[in-house]
Amino acid sequence: FQAEDGIRDVERSRGLGDVYKRQAREAGGITQHIGASYFPIETIEEICGDLLKSMNIKLDIKDLIQVQGNEELLVRLFWNIIDNAIKYNKKNGSVVITLERKENNAVVCIRDTGIGIPEEEIPRIFDRFYRVDKSRSRELGGSGLGLSICKWIVELHKGEIKVESQLSIGSKFTVFLPVFF
Repeated sequence: FQAEDGIRDVERSRGLGDVYKRQAREAGGITQHIGASYFPIETIEEICGDLLKSMNIKLDIKDLIQVQGNEELLVRLFWNIIDNAIKYNKKNGSVVITLERKENNAVVCIRDTGIGIPEEEIPRIFDRFYRVDKSRSRELGGSGLGLSICKWIVELHKGEIKVESQLSIGSKFTVFLPVFF
């Protein structure tokens, strides 16, 4: 996944403002935007905004942590994952978001009680334009770029993203980002 691929994906993604597009165009040097920006990751509550009112969402913030990174991109990262956890959840389902520090990483875990992802599909979910259930995806909208962009943002910030999922039980996305000292 190269910078120019990320630029195209960010520009194609619905809902991105001019700030994202401008930053993506500068992706050849986007790491200069990472810098030493202060981003208190516990602001996930603010990121969720009205999403918190839409279903049973629990925030479990164990540590107050700041990471080094681009605030707009990090907001987009968490908004995408949380939005998916809500969209692909079951009726009356729940989402639990935990934040804790493990060694030199901020660890954000987003667990849902949704439809889950078939095990054989998990390796492909971060591919551009890939959709597990194409009929459901058309119904819910989107371009199939959300998780690809999430992975790009995480890697840009020198982090890692992992997923675990079971059909009819739910999914867990875990994001590891280096903490800011």
